[in-house]
Amino acid sequence: MDERWIVFVTCGRWQRSGLAVAKSLGFKIIGVDGDEYAQGRDLVDQFLCVDINNVEQAWPKVAEAVVRKQVVASLSICSDAGMPLVAVINEQLGLSGPGIELTHALTNKLMQRRIWEHSGVASPRYAVVDGDHPLSSGHGLSYPLIVKPVDSAGSRGVSKVFHEGELDVAVGAAMGFSGSRQVIIEEVIEGDEFAVEVFIQNGECEILSMSRKGKVSGTNGTVAQSYLNLKNSSTVSAFIRDQIPKAYAALGYRDGVGHAEIIVNEDGEGGLVEVAGRGGGFNVFGRYVQFVSGFDLPRAVILRAVGESVPVVMTAPYYAAMEFFPSTKGVVKSISGMESFDDDDIYAESFVVPGQHVGGAISDGDRLGCVMVRSRTVEGVMDKMALAKQRIQFKVE
Repeated sequence: MDERWIVFVTCGRWQRSGLAVAKSLGFKIIGVDGDEYAQGRDLVDQFLCVDINNVEQAWPKVAEAVVRKQVVASLSICSDAGMPLVAVINEQLGLSGPGIELTHALTNKLMQRRIWEHSGVASPRYAVVDGDHPLSSGHGLSYPLIVKPVDSAGSRGVSKVFHEGELDVAVGAAMGFSGSRQVIIEEVIEGDEFAVEVFIQNGECEILSMSRKGKVSGTNGTVAQSYLNLKNSSTVSAFIRDQIPKAYAALGYRDGVGHAEIIVNEDGEGGLVEVAGRGGGFNVFGRYVQFVSGFDLPRAVILRAVGESVPVVMTAPYYAAMEFFPSTKGVVKSISGMESFDDDDIYAESFVVPGQHVGGAISDGDRLGCVMVRSRTVEGVMDKMALAKQRIQFKVE
């Protein structure tokens, strides 16, 4: 019983940073994933291949695996999909992480909207479409609208519509990504969208980075292509620093990692898009936050999950940018330029391999790779990114 175990639900690529930190700290790991070839499987001590989306069937298998083990935490660090099972594990084993009710609030966009309505958190006007009832044209909202499933992530099923004739198709597409068969439609908030990474401890929300998001052309602003952690006006920063902690506090989330999206204009006006109780994928959690701030977020999350206090010290405040290479439909023929940088302030990674079939850029998951750069000056960021993008080439045919 001296060995302390952590249960990780989902063991994919973006969980590897957390898995590696947990091992380095001496914890034993039970990995749970529906993919028997999950990329983090080599880092776990015991692996369960189960359907994590079927919590009723998955929990008994987890319960059997943890018998006579000292389980001290259960986590799904970068995946909404794993959070419902983690919530059940937390409640069944009496662990300190989010339970079922809080996890629902952290993963359901409709519940967030309803809570924020009564908590003074800036949000757009919205309406809800239930799968059992046809959409009424009398929703009372002004176009353009954002249409999205209430319980999905990564821009899956999200679209922007500009007139009534497009709405039924968009709702149908979003419904296909909703396990609850519910879709939320929202008025568009004017302004720039920011991704905000946070670490929350005893209810104190520390903002680690706030990055302006660029979007892939041709997706009506629904698929992200870049993160720019550059200079923001005082009104923009103040709005973000006011609203993000309010949003998490209203949901009752007091401990853990967070990834939030918010829209704000230069007048300091805007609203929340959504928040999550997990880290950002695609290297945001595992590398980008530390790259920008010097704060070791994976280590902090593991330590906090097992009850330790973590001093939040940001030792390296850089300007930074991260650019994703959106995929185009075809087969990856070659990848070049990834290893050509002799510079600690430039990092590049491919998410695909030659010979892999890829689709078009429909959601955030449709990415070939990324590059991130940092500098003490905005100009330095721009110069380094231009150099990196000139060298890195993905050939897809």
